Amino acid sequence: EQPFELLDVQTGQAAPYQISRATDPQAATPWAAERVAMGKVDPRHALDIAFVAEDLPAIGYRTYRVAPCARWPEYPIEAQASREGIENAFFRLQLDPSSGAVVSLFDKELGRELIDHAAAHRFGQLLSRASEGGEAQGATLNVLGVTEHGPLYSTIRLRGSLAGCPAATEEIT
Repeated sequence: EQPFELLDVQTGQAAPYQISRATDPQAATPWAAERVAMGKVDPRHALDIAFVAEDLPAIGYRTYRVAPCARWPEYPIEAQASREGIENAFFRLQLDPSSGAVVSLFDKELGRELIDHAAAHRFGQLLSRASEGGEAQGATLNVLGVTEHGPLYSTIRLRGSLAGCPAATEEIT
């Protein structure tokens, strides 16, 4: 509830962080339903903090300290995220909004596409097989949107249904 910095105890340097709040009991994250419910009793159960711990020793640890400050730190957001995909300095991921399949995953450093467009099924596409005959059927998407967008990561959540599976959730982070 109060502004803070996350400080590396050894160097005194502030580490960028991102706070997320569990609000969707059907999210594709561990214990989502329990965390949302417990968050109503004690809001701390619904919170996560993510940060990058740098220069970790091979066998050891690094200590960070939460230090109160006057205002919330602001960190640059270097990725773009929309319901069509996510792009940062290293990769560009593009989705088909009608199926949720990944239509392109381009590695900018290598200058090459990582998706095999000749594959039998589309990359990341939710599929189910009919119990009789075994033909594959794609998902029907109801929701596709950005649920997290911050300085460390962005998440696109896809929600829909499949034959034999009335509710399916997929997240791309």
